[in-house]
Amino acid sequence: MPTIDADIRARIESDPFCETLGIELVALESGSAQTTLTVTDDLLNFHGTPHGGSTRSLMPHLRPPLTPMATLQSH
Repeated sequence: MPTIDADIRARIESDPFCETLGIELVALESGSAQTTLTVTDDLLNFHGTPHGGSTRSLMPHLRPPLTPMATLQSH
């Protein structure tokens, strides 16, 4: 499996949008990434649940044949 170039990894880890939301890169491999998001009060909607836009931001823009998958864990 090909490795991820250090420059690409650094660009992903320092993405301003992800930094604004608090999304952190946990793992990155060719064809796979794992991120985390701590849901804070400013990411809640008027129902008091995480806004769909914030949770959707965890999934990258994928091109076929890859299938997006997300697992949300509540603590």
